[in-house]
Amino acid sequence: MVRFVHTADWQLGQCRDYLDEDAQTRLNESRIEAISAIGSLAVEESCSFVVVCGDVFEHNQVNRRVLSRALSAMKEARDVVFYLLPGNHDPLNASSIYYSPDFQSRPDNVYLLDSADPVEIEPGVELIGAPWPNKEPTSDLVTDACSYLSDDALDNGRVRIVVGHGGTDTLAMGRVGSKTISTTSLESLIGQGRIHYVALGDRHSTTSVGNTGRIWYSGSPEPTDFRETDPGNVLIVDVDEQIVEVTPKPVGRWSFVEEARVLTSGEDVDLLGEWLTAISDKKRAIVQLDLSGQVSVKQKARLDEILASYCDEFAHLTEKSDWTSLVLIPDNMDEQEVGLSGYALATWNELKAEALSSNPEKARIAKESLAIMYRIAKH
Repeated sequence: MVRFVHTADWQLGQCRDYLDEDAQTRLNESRIEAISAIGSLAVEESCSFVVVCGDVFEHNQVNRRVLSRALSAMKEARDVVFYLLPGNHDPLNASSIYYSPDFQSRPDNVYLLDSADPVEIEPGVELIGAPWPNKEPTSDLVTDACSYLSDDALDNGRVRIVVGHGGTDTLAMGRVGSKTISTTSLESLIGQGRIHYVALGDRHSTTSVGNTGRIWYSGSPEPTDFRETDPGNVLIVDVDEQIVEVTPKPVGRWSFVEEARVLTSGEDVDLLGEWLTAISDKKRAIVQLDLSGQVSVKQKARLDEILASYCDEFAHLTEKSDWTSLVLIPDNMDEQEVGLSGYALATWNELKAEALSSNPEKARIAKESLAIMYRIAKH
């Protein structure tokens, strides 16, 4: 039985345009801290090695400091060997980061899986890598890597772990291409005893593929998008010819949170504020609100105050503005409370009409303006 850590899609050096400088710095720091957490977990779980199944780096031109800090974090886990596989973001092309002088002087416990040649990592255990040679391969790289295998595993009880990157046909939802990984081919090889576990990257959610229990995506150790269903994990894998046990372990600290709310009253607005208050670790939370319904100017002003009060607490807080269908309907109570007259009242009435405009941008500006007028008048 061999035990190891399966991880992928570290995406080191990834930048998000919507994050400000402070939040982006925290994100970068968390990605490096995840490496240290993975190394510590490997030691705690008695794993002698870690496989990183592609997209270690966001691209081949990441900042030199990102590479240096990543290698330092792996070096700190000196009793653990990290096996890195180039993926579609960081392929082995002419400009590959893996050919850079800084990577070439990497620590002794960092190994590059740069070919399909079997790597014996301990007696009776082999890694079979399927590195991406460029961004647009023309065939199923994982199946290709397995096609060169001998029958040694059958004859000598050797355990083979395949390390690959890319989408499988069973999860492709009709988008199957020449480079799509064939689940059927892999399950056939598993059934023959030629390979025993397939560690995959590319899908950022922890996912078991097929029916054998021996083909898995680990998911990314830190979430990267709202669409991911189970990110933030690594896998502890125990495997031999007869048995496989896969245990997800959470290591991620960031969260992407989407929330849809229908607002029709002041109570609804306050409940949204309570929900935002309850979110933990706000500085590592990216929140997107999808708001619909209808509110008065007073309620819209209260909503704006709540969102503004949390804007600096969260890594990012935004409304799904393109799809938001929150309608502002000024009522008589709004006008009584603001107590406007003359030119101010005429402007108020003009904005009321524009708030119902069929032009989305014109209506948005009018709504914001009414809420601002309300807050100014009340203060």
